[in-house]
Amino acid sequence: MALSIEKIFGKKDASHNPKNQIVGTTLDGGVVVASNMNWKMEGITDAGTAKGDQNAFRAGFTSCFARVKHSQELNKGLQDKMKAQLNAEKIGLEGDLATEKGKLGVAQAKLESAKSAVTAKQRELANAQSGIVNGEKTLRLNFLIGVGIIAMLTIYLFIFYSSTAFSAFFRDFDAGDSLTEAMFDGNAIIDAFKGSFFEGCFILFMPVIFLSLGYVAHGFSTTDKGIELYVKTVLLYLLTFAFDCLLAYKISQAFYEIERVTTLTAMPPFSIKLAFTNNDFWIVIFCGFVSYVIWGLVFSHVMNCYDKLTNNKYELENLNSELNSLQVSVAQSQGAVSKIEQTINQLTADIKKKEHELKTGINP
Repeated sequence: MALSIEKIFGKKDASHNPKNQIVGTTLDGGVVVASNMNWKMEGITDAGTAKGDQNAFRAGFTSCFARVKHSQELNKGLQDKMKAQLNAEKIGLEGDLATEKGKLGVAQAKLESAKSAVTAKQRELANAQSGIVNGEKTLRLNFLIGVGIIAMLTIYLFIFYSSTAFSAFFRDFDAGDSLTEAMFDGNAIIDAFKGSFFEGCFILFMPVIFLSLGYVAHGFSTTDKGIELYVKTVLLYLLTFAFDCLLAYKISQAFYEIERVTTLTAMPPFSIKLAFTNNDFWIVIFCGFVSYVIWGLVFSHVMNCYDKLTNNKYELENLNSELNSLQVSVAQSQGAVSKIEQTINQLTADIKKKEHELKTGINP
């Protein structure tokens, strides 16, 4: 064990008391001490003799240190005291070592758990990516086809409902007019605006009502469940069907009245009962309501495909975020393990040093 000069000069042993002078050793190893000179006086004397030479100081200091060290090695009481202190320090270090080894076990278990979590999350991410990649092609194809169908059906319904609404509420039919012209009149919106601005707006926005009903039907499927969903959907379709029946009734009535006036055969007045047996009535219903129902079903399919594509994206983002978080945890656990291992190595080295000092005694 290396001793500082402070510790050496702080000892109370008579053999190196500042008021005494160690002048040498006997043949049997004893220390010769002169009490008529202290360390300061010896230093002054030696410095005067050497005329303040630095090399002489170094030699004198080394000689002094060697004499004091030798006197301590011969001092059994001091040796026992220092060995007891070294042994206590060694025991303390061994306790710290045991504690750190316990911490190391916990840290290593935490590290292994974090690594296992990362492996599991990587496997989950790989499976998700594989499933999404394989299924996404079909989803994208269905989505694109659905969008194309929706676009064409929307144009169709816009033309149909604007034409039938104009024919039902504002058009005057002639004997030469046909049902097809009544349902698909390319000039319906223009003729409506010729009548008045509000008449034109009514015809222009009529298709929006039916498209909105289809949009609301899809909204019900995303917010409601069970019997409530079925009740709302049925009521919505009944409302749309009633509106279509009104348009079909008005148009079929107009053609029936033209036929009634121009024919020589007596015909009863048009009624709801007659409407349900009239071909024109059902043709308008089929071309309107059935197409509307198809539009609503395709729209729901398109929105479901879009939701799945979006959810796949969010799922991958969440999995990647969770994986990054777990990898950070692994890095932190690895750092904690490395730090504890460094502490254990240092404690082991300190214990070996103490054991060496206990065997060899006090060293400078």
